[in-house]
Amino acid sequence: MKHSNIVGKLVELLDGLWVFVPLWALLRCKLEMSPSDERGDVAEKVVVVALFVAAAVALGYIIYGKVVAAANGINL
Repeated sequence: MKHSNIVGKLVELLDGLWVFVPLWALLRCKLEMSPSDERGDVAEKVVVVALFVAAAVALGYIIYGKVVAAANGINL
């Protein structure tokens, strides 16, 4: 079977389905515009925030230690 015969047969089979192309495009646009599923995002955000809080606390202790060490090194 030649390539053109295969394409011709396919066009014959799909001839009546061209009516559904605009409906398919509309459905696809609606699905792309709908909000995505956000399940599980809260847990991820909590973990990220907890990591940032831990980093901030550690940085605070480091800065506090350096300030106290500098203050203790001052001779009056």
